[in-house]
Amino acid sequence: MSETPVETGVDEITPAPRRIGHRTFDIVLSLCAISISVISLFVAIEHGRTQHDLLAASAWPFLGALVSDGSDADPRIEIGVVNSGVGPAKIKSVELFYKDRPVTSGLDLLRACCGLAADPAQARAQLPGGMGVGLVDESVLRAGDEVKVLTLSRLPPSPVTEKLAHSLRDLRFRTCYCSVLDQCFIGDLWTTKTQQVHECAPPKHRFDPNGH
Repeated sequence: MSETPVETGVDEITPAPRRIGHRTFDIVLSLCAISISVISLFVAIEHGRTQHDLLAASAWPFLGALVSDGSDADPRIEIGVVNSGVGPAKIKSVELFYKDRPVTSGLDLLRACCGLAADPAQARAQLPGGMGVGLVDESVLRAGDEVKVLTLSRLPPSPVTEKLAHSLRDLRFRTCYCSVLDQCFIGDLWTTKTQQVHECAPPKHRFDPNGH
């Protein structure tokens, strides 16, 4: 019966790996072991990527436009954002354009589209139903939720609100928002097209509903 090979040192004796005595075969065995280790590492990395993609998909937000000219039961014009994705959206910025011209507030929009007077007293008289505003920048919108940036009643009737009701399709949006995993997207809200970005840059024309 063959004895187990050993390696000796100054202070100890340790078992040595058994070799079959054929150098070429020993090299092949070593290469096979290295290959298996490399393949296992690759599989582990790909598994990690797959798990990350699954997690990202489960937290994916998608913002769309909320635009309504009202109904007989609820005659209000509403302009806002809705999260149609499956995860919360961290909204960083919203830009609004009327016929490709940036507008920076609800009043600015009504002046551009609908003839709202610059004088505050005249403007209030032109909006007998009042105007409601809401903030969206630097807010979190849960999946399925919506936020309105501008709300106007069509009762009593007003030329300004009627013009706005017929101008809603001339509105364009540009939003930047991120998931809870900090994957960020730029979207136009009207279509399903989005552009993934590293982070949300400050907007050129920030829409402030409370602005003048």
